[in-house]
This record gives sequence, structure tokens and C-alpha cells, in this order.
Amino acid sequence: MKDQELLTDSELMRKVQKSEIFNDSKTFVDSIPLREPEKIAEDAPEEITDKFIRENFRLPSEKTLNNTEGLEIEDYIQRTWKNLTRKKKEDEGTFIGLENPFLVPGGRFRETYYWDSYFTVLGLKASNLDESIQDTVENFADLIERYGFIPNGNRTYYLDRSQPPFFGETLKVLEQVKDFKEASKFTEDLEKEYRFWMETEHCIQVEGSDLNRYWSSSEVPRPESFREDSLIGEKSSRESELFRDVRAACESGWDFSTRWIKGEGLEDIHTTDFAAVDLNSILYGMESQLAEWYRLKGREEKAEEFQNRADRRKESFDRFFWSDERNFYFDYDTSTGENSDSWTIAGVFPLYFGLASQKQAEKVADTLKEKFLEDGGLKTTLSEGQQWDSPNGWPPLQYMAVKGLMRYGEEELAEKIRSRWIETCENVFRSEGVMLEKYNVVNPGEDVKDGEYSNQVGFGWTNGVYLALKDL
Repeated sequence: MKDQELLTDSELMRKVQKSEIFNDSKTFVDSIPLREPEKIAEDAPEEITDKFIRENFRLPSEKTLNNTEGLEIEDYIQRTWKNLTRKKKEDEGTFIGLENPFLVPGGRFRETYYWDSYFTVLGLKASNLDESIQDTVENFADLIERYGFIPNGNRTYYLDRSQPPFFGETLKVLEQVKDFKEASKFTEDLEKEYRFWMETEHCIQVEGSDLNRYWSSSEVPRPESFREDSLIGEKSSRESELFRDVRAACESGWDFSTRWIKGEGLEDIHTTDFAAVDLNSILYGMESQLAEWYRLKGREEKAEEFQNRADRRKESFDRFFWSDERNFYFDYDTSTGENSDSWTIAGVFPLYFGLASQKQAEKVADTLKEKFLEDGGLKTTLSEGQQWDSPNGWPPLQYMAVKGLMRYGEEELAEKIRSRWIETCENVFRSEGVMLEKYNVVNPGEDVKDGEYSNQVGFGWTNGVYLALKDL
């Protein structure tokens, strides 16, 4: 028995998680066995106690990130970069070692996360931490070489899924701080990642078009949320499909949201039914980037292949994701052949990647003003229920909206979103002395809607987006 098996797929793990010894299910799976895993399993009592766990495992710790020194917000962020940086090359427990230093988001998130890292990198660029950007890219390229894709995070229990594929966008930042020669060394790695999204169950054929969805290769409860998933499973008759849909929602980054729910609660989650508007936008961006970079590298056949792929996706995009009746972009429900009913600001992704016409962008802007814009920034959906819903606003979505609107000349609305979000971050920082994972944008300063865990302090992508928006 290996350490990760004891921690994520053993009777001991199931007993520990159901015992509720830890408030957070992630604590146990991030711990380190202090003896041979077989011996620990053999010696485990029928009823697991806190004493037994602490005698046999080294539990994870969290660094404090409170502003005890009275720093200004930008000075606090610069100090926080150091506190969020880790160095660990060796695999240990469920941890997957990385060759280069890496940044973690903060709080319970003790490993690097895929889509978080792009938005963190934006802040590293603003902070002139170019080598940290290089380290991020090299770590991700190593993960692609090792697994064929970039996992959700560098933990073995994340190997069933990825996250929104921002590797190409991260390479563009590396190009900005270094040069094309350095960034383009990773073109083949980007293509390899692209193949993962196109040659697995993530890709489905709909009316002759390739569309992409979030997916997972596993259909059992997540070990890092075993207790929570087990409780959801008790309410459903479709356990294997349910757990795949739960994991696929984690791959989307939106874990969890009414965006994926067809009913009242998580027992009615159906993530894999939806071709996701954000994912298909990102993949269009990846196809366009591969076409451009292969052309610049003199590989015309490859360039033509990816240009054709990008053109085909763009030609079919409106048919699946745009609603003339509602003047906005929506996910496409492959089970019904219709757009989703859920209004979400994933609908700004086509603007960021240049898929919208000017008229469509203007209509999206009008919809954002009418339905999503609040005193503290953009709310995530028009519904309440999960943490990726109203009243919460999330840093990456503010950034994608601002940049997407600017691309189409919607400067006034972009500035409103930018300034309101910055003010939200600054006001909470003044009162609490920390940067948070997410914020209440409907009633700024009030509590957020929590999900499986409480609001986390740090925070990598919040710091990154704050600095990037300040620089605009």
C-alpha cells in the first residue's frame, strides 16, 4: 500500500472522513503518514480518534497572512507573494512534487492550482517577478509531459480532472516578460494539452461540430470531500453519474453553481450535459494561438490545421452559445438541444477571446449593466444557492469581463466594473487586513455565500487581478 492509497482510497480514509474529526475533509488527505501505511491501517481502531490520527500522521499547517504590520495593500501583496511561494520537488503523501518553486492560493489550498495560476501570474507580471512566471510555465510543462494534461492541482487526488485550460494565456504573459523565442519553446506542450481536451470524453460531436464540456475520469466520491459527496449521494439514485458530474464541476472551477444544477440541489447536478461557453471560448483561443505560433515558427502545415480548427469552432459558435432572444451567451445543454436557462458571466468569455461581433458585444454589455452589475462588481449568476452564484463575485471573472469589454470599446462599463471591484477589495482590506478568495458584491463588506469551506485568505488570484486591474 502506498501513502496516497491510504489517504485517498482505504477503509481508514472512509472512517476518518465520516468521523468528522476534521472540520475540513481536505485536512486528512493532505497529511503525511509517519509510518508504513500498511502498519497504520492494521493498527487502526474500529472508532478513529483524534489521538490516533495525530500519532500516525503529520497534519498540514497554514501560514498566517494577516496584515499585522499595518502595510498598505500593495506592500501587503508583495509580502504575500513570498508567503505563498513553496519549494518541494519530492512526491510525498498525495503531494506531487514540482521541479521549480510554485505559488499556492492560500488557506486550505496548499498546492498550486491550474486556472488560479494564470490570474496569479498577472500579478507576478505587475510585480516584476518574471522568474516566478517562468517557473510556473516550466512546472506546467512538466505536468503535461508527465500526465498529458495539467491537473486541477498537484495532488494525486486531482488526477481525474483538469481545470479551465489557461496554459496558452500564461505563455502569452511569458512572451511579454521574456520574448517569443522563450515562450514558443512550449508550443508543443500546448498542443499536447489541446489534444487532451479534444481526444477524450471532454469532446463531443453535436450536429457535426466538435464541442467541449467539463468531465472527469472518475465516478466515485472525491476523497478530499468524501463526507460531503457521500451525503449528496444519499439523495440520488444515479451515484456514478452524480459523482462524475460533481467532479466535472470541480474541473470547471465553478464548484459549485446553479449553472450546473437541474433541480433544487447538488443531487441534481448535471455538469457533463453542458457544452460550456467559457471552455469552448478558451479552446478557440488555444486553436488560434497554436495557428499563429506555428506560423511564426515556420510550420505552415500545423498552422493551417489549427487555423481550420479555430475557423470551424467560430463558424458554429453562435449556433450553440448565442441567444438572439436574450442577447447573451449561454452554455448549451446537449441533452435538450437548447441553451441553458442559467444566466452566468461565463458569457463574457467570447468577448475576451474575440468571438463576438461588435453588435453582440454591445448587447452583452447592456445585459451586464442591466442584470449583473452590482455596487461591488459583477455577480456570478442571477441565482442564489451555491458559492459560484449571487451574491458572490470572483476575481477571475471580473478580469475576463473588463478585458473582454475593453476589446470591443466598451470602456465606460469596463471602468465601472474595474473601479467597483478595486474599491471592494480595498475596503475589505482596510477593515480586515487581508485579501480574500471571493467577495460579496451585492452588499459589499458583508459575508459571502460559502460553499464546502469558508472564505479563504491569501489570496493568489485576488492579488493578481487586483494588481492587473490597477495597472489598466
